[in-house]
Amino acid sequence: MAILSNGDLMTWGTNIFCNTEKFKDSALTLPSKIYSNVTGIQQIAASPSHALFMNESGIYGCGSNSVGQLGTGVTQQGPQNLTKIVIPYADYTSISAGEGVSSVTIEYDCKELSFCNGEQHGFCAAPHQCKCEAEKFTGDSCQYIMCNGHAQDGKDTVCSGKGTCIENLCKCRDGFIGVNCGTEIKCYGINAADPKTCSGHGTCISQDKCECKREYYMSDCSINIEDERMTKYLAIFGTVIGLIVVGLIIVVVLVVIWSVRKNKDQKKDYNPMIDVGDEEIDEIDFAKKIT
Repeated sequence: MAILSNGDLMTWGTNIFCNTEKFKDSALTLPSKIYSNVTGIQQIAASPSHALFMNESGIYGCGSNSVGQLGTGVTQQGPQNLTKIVIPYADYTSISAGEGVSSVTIEYDCKELSFCNGEQHGFCAAPHQCKCEAEKFTGDSCQYIMCNGHAQDGKDTVCSGKGTCIENLCKCRDGFIGVNCGTEIKCYGINAADPKTCSGHGTCISQDKCECKREYYMSDCSINIEDERMTKYLAIFGTVIGLIVVGLIIVVVLVVIWSVRKNKDQKKDYNPMIDVGDEEIDEIDFAKKIT
């Protein structure tokens, strides 16, 4: 058998099995077109007892059907004329024939299920039915991605409703961790996603563990380094001023004490004299003489 460029089928040799009225029980010594109603042939396959032809309209067979190789649903004795083999809901890709057996490679029609084939999330396992990649995709056309047995289908079951399923892994929202985003992160009682966490000056990276901004420190990022430095400077300045003031007070006290003592000593040594003629007498003797 041969296929011409226009799709016509030519055959020669014994015609005992693919019998036709035109060439019944005869041997064809020249290539002849035995089936004028079958055109556009794309593939052919033959065994010693039957033959298969495929075109855009379907698959046809002729010859022996003693064991059902023509796919009619029954077995038949003797040569059978051209018979169309019906395979529903399928695209045919190739055919083959062997002694007592026929086979066809088919591709089921799942074209309306775009994610089944177009995104390679699965394959068309039956007419209009996708077989999704296990534990990764689900849905009629394998359109939903899965994380840990839950589908991201808008029902908030995936990633505990606290994250997004990306490439079959949960990407958790701020404030949650875990394979299913089921664990809430808190730093000192405040959720990691709260702006007040870590005193508002850092990021809560795990339970009670803050990563502070550069200018803050302490476990909860509560102290500003510059403020702390200024506080220390002010404390030192205050101490110095205090010492100076105390020193001045001590100096003043010592000066006062020295002045008081000096006055006392001057009074103790004071003895005023009065000049009376050729002699000097003190004020007390002078007063006695007058009285």
